[in-house]
Amino acid sequence: MDLILRFLRHRIFSSTHQLEFFQQETDRLFHTIQETVVKGVSNSLLVIGRPGSGKSLLLREAINKVRSIKNLSGNFIDVYVNGLIHTDDRVALNAIAKQLHRACNAVPEQLSFDDEDASDVENISPNEPSRSFSEQLRWLLNLLMSGSTSSKAVLIVVEDFDKFAAHRNQALLYNLLDCCQSGGVPLCLIGVTCRLDIMEMLEKRVKSRFSHQQLHLLPVASPFTACSEEDEEQEDGGLRPFERYCHIAASLLKLRFDELNSFMTVLPTQYPGACSLPSKQKNTEDYCLLESTY
Repeated sequence: MDLILRFLRHRIFSSTHQLEFFQQETDRLFHTIQETVVKGVSNSLLVIGRPGSGKSLLLREAINKVRSIKNLSGNFIDVYVNGLIHTDDRVALNAIAKQLHRACNAVPEQLSFDDEDASDVENISPNEPSRSFSEQLRWLLNLLMSGSTSSKAVLIVVEDFDKFAAHRNQALLYNLLDCCQSGGVPLCLIGVTCRLDIMEMLEKRVKSRFSHQQLHLLPVASPFTACSEEDEEQEDGGLRPFERYCHIAASLLKLRFDELNSFMTVLPTQYPGACSLPSKQKNTEDYCLLESTY
């Protein structure tokens, strides 16, 4: 029982559970990534929603869906940067290089900038946008090109997109989006942010290279709403906000039989007194912890 509780605690706090609802949003992200991987069309998209609305889980679900297709799993490289961790553009670019180096040995693990950029990439005149920085980025992506006409697509996920938008000159965002427009290696840039005014934070030159595709997420589990009870009734028979909240809460506490069966193989080694599930419970497809508790 302790092992099961530990697993459930890990599932709830790490968001490893399966995605409930958001099917249309998942399909849109899936087709955006698939278009880059299959057709070689570069794309850019922003996922916007308040903290806890499921942005990262939705993105992870779409990427796993693409990776589950056999002929697509090895045709793209996913790279992740975070505005809270990579605090300036040069650190973020080196993080991109390290991740690409692990996937492609032709890419150097550490990038060297010119002396004029050694102090800070962001201290560059707006009239002359970071030449060395953009050249490093383009050279980095061009190294992914194989000897033939085919190449691996690159998926770059920018968490806390608004943090990079707050940087002076927005050098990283400008050059990444410019690579999406200029062709070459198929590049899909997906930004994740909780700022609803993110478009107002972008410079004109950055906006001109952005596709303006936006995906807004509303919290699906909202137990309290400002609307009346009559307004909460769904004409199509859908669940009301509080019912969706209860549905998600129950799904987080539910284990499938195959998960429980795998736990039972580990339990005897850690807990010698542990026994297997009763036969009545084994015949059921799902075993809900709520039903056994109350």
